[in-house]
Parts: sequence; C-alpha cells; structure tokens
Amino acid sequence: MREGKRVCSSVPYGYYRDPKDKQHLLIDPVSSAVVVRVFEMMAEGMNTTEICEVLTRDKVLIPSSYAKENHPEQYHWQVEGGRCDWNRTTVLDILKRKEYLGHTLLRKTVSTSFKTKLRKRLPEEEQYFFPNTHEPIISQELWDRAQRNRRIIERKRINNVIKDRSVFLGLLYCSTCGQKLSIGIYENDNTGNIITNFNCRSYRGTVEKKLHFPLYQ
Repeated sequence: MREGKRVCSSVPYGYYRDPKDKQHLLIDPVSSAVVVRVFEMMAEGMNTTEICEVLTRDKVLIPSSYAKENHPEQYHWQVEGGRCDWNRTTVLDILKRKEYLGHTLLRKTVSTSFKTKLRKRLPEEEQYFFPNTHEPIISQELWDRAQRNRRIIERKRINNVIKDRSVFLGLLYCSTCGQKLSIGIYENDNTGNIITNFNCRSYRGTVEKKLHFPLYQ
C-alpha cells in the first residue's frame, strides 16, 4: 500500500480493473454515469434521501448487485442480484470518495484486533494518498459544488433531528459535580447516522463521562 498498490479485490463503484494490469482502473460506462448523476443531484440541492428515492424509482442496480452481474471478478458481497433499493449509506459513500477525482486512497481502515473483524476508519492524514493515478469520473468543480451542498443539507438535517428528538436537552446533570450536561452532535463517517452524546464540561478531555443517546438510526 505504501507504493500505491491495491491489496484488496474491491474497487470503487464506477470503475473496474484493467484485465491487462490489475493495479490500473478503467471507467465502467454504465455505473460511472450513475456516479455522475449522484453528484449532479447533490450539487443541485437534493438531499441523500431524495437521491435514494430517485435511483430506486428508476430501478438502478445498487453497487453490489451491479458488480455481481457485470464484474463478477470484483464481487465479494453476500447480496442477491437485481436489487435496486438504495440507501443513504451507499449514496454518502459515493459522495465522499476522492477516487472519482482520479486519485487513489489506501489504508482507509485498520483492524482493531486480530481476534475480531472490527475495523476503524483512519483520518485522512493517516491514509495513503496518491494523486492522478487513473482517469477521473467527475470534475473538481462538480466535486466542490456537491460537497458544499452536502455540508449545508446535512447540517440542516442534524439541526432538525436535534430540534425534534433531543428531549433530554437541559434536563441532564452530572452525578459527580452537578453541572448541566452539554450536548455534542456529529455524523458517523461510515453510516451517515447522526449521533449525539451528553458531556460534563468539568471532565471533558480528562475523564470520559458520556451518556450516549443515538437520535437517528
């Protein structure tokens, strides 16, 4: 991976491996058009739920089903063919992939223990980044527009969830010092779910005292 070589069988949706060089990616004309469509819909102001509804309505195969039917050499998921039920996690994964700009990112996740299959996502500064390794599917301008709108739309969604579901806000206190607990909100990078927790400011950065209340699953 330090040399920029792919060590796993999967490749980003929209590409397939060059039969003459498995380290080189080629653009798949059908799935790459879906990728462009996803970015364009986000750039135009649609949210991820609306994008899922459009793709599902138009009977567009989800990435795993498309790979199973068109690139079986890349297929390694346990999913049946013909599925068109898109979800937010899949759309967010597409929108966050810098591979569509023509770059290669490796070592995105690492194993937490050899005893389990659990993995954790690494921050970008710890990943291996190699620019301009293959032909891009989208332009930098479209990427920037889509990311700008994604941040705006997701922030609105987070605010709406907090407003509608944070029934404990202002009612929780630390059992040790008696201070009112403050709320923290973030979006899970892997699932796109909104996660909240309540923190005691007296213990922040020293002793972890958190009550976890997932507001969106």
